[in-house]
Amino acid sequence: MQVDQFDLSILRFLHDNARVSLSAVAGRIGLALATVHRRVQRLRSAGVIRGFFTRVEPQAMGFLLTAFVRLRVGDREGLEDRLASLSQIPEIEEVHLITGDWDVLIKLRARHPTHLRQLLRRIHGMAGTRRATTEMCLATPLERCAPLHAALAAGAGTPETAAG
Repeated sequence: MQVDQFDLSILRFLHDNARVSLSAVAGRIGLALATVHRRVQRLRSAGVIRGFFTRVEPQAMGFLLTAFVRLRVGDREGLEDRLASLSQIPEIEEVHLITGDWDVLIKLRARHPTHLRQLLRRIHGMAGTRRATTEMCLATPLERCAPLHAALAAGAGTPETAAG
């Protein structure tokens, strides 16, 4: 799907605050409300907008640790099914099949070191881990939607360029 400067402006406003009214977005970028509504529906239908959600601060919810777990699995037979079963562990945020020395990369949140050890035992059992490494995140100075920011950095999609 082709995304133009108006679509990028809409995405920027919704990304910054998914609760912003479409009439406020329309006013900021100089389009009619019906046009903004139609564009949002088109972006949703095309899968560009996957949903609207609330960003939760993990530490405020008691999840003080962020960890990245790299796995090398012993048996690749049924690997995708085993990885899909990891969705049963609610503390896991992301699971990626990767290239290189490791097979899988997992991002998870834990309350404390003992909780992390419990999670790792479950993960290793479910995934059929042959070898693993776990890296603790000390800070997250940057977390963003790269495709949207890359398009905005290219100069398209700012309210000034969309309205002008």
